[in-house]
Amino acid sequence: MASGVFGPLSLKIIKAFSLFSMITGSMDVLSGVSLIASMSGSSLTGTPTSLALADSQLRFLGAMWAGYGAMLWWASNDPQTRRFPLAMLGGILFVSGIGRVISGLSRGFNATWVKVATVVELVGPIVSRPGHSWIKTSKVLDHEGPVYYYL
Repeated sequence: MASGVFGPLSLKIIKAFSLFSMITGSMDVLSGVSLIASMSGSSLTGTPTSLALADSQLRFLGAMWAGYGAMLWWASNDPQTRRFPLAMLGGILFVSGIGRVISGLSRGFNATWVKVATVVELVGPIVSRPGHSWIKTSKVLDHEGPVYYYL
């Protein structure tokens, strides 16, 4: 795995995050809202229509999250060549953190893991981008032509 743009530590973190995304997304697809009920220790209430909609959305978004992890794994296999897809994935993660902030401000940050996820989604893309102090950037500086990091 030739890193070029990223140092070995940052690539390991990216790989671990992509595995986390693939595993948790797959769990959401397989379990639906029953996973939330078991994690929270209480039953979900609502009309059958609203529960069916929540279950459908969670399974759909779980598949998208697992796919995000797979794309992140693929892009991190060759970060020098695939730095634009990596940058797009970082931008998407950052925007998801903004979505969590909006949700937290309007509905509350009830679970600790939501607070942690929000911080990771907002800070992770910034500190893992090429040019940050703990990431190797020498090959990027030698690159001719435009270099895209984040949209």
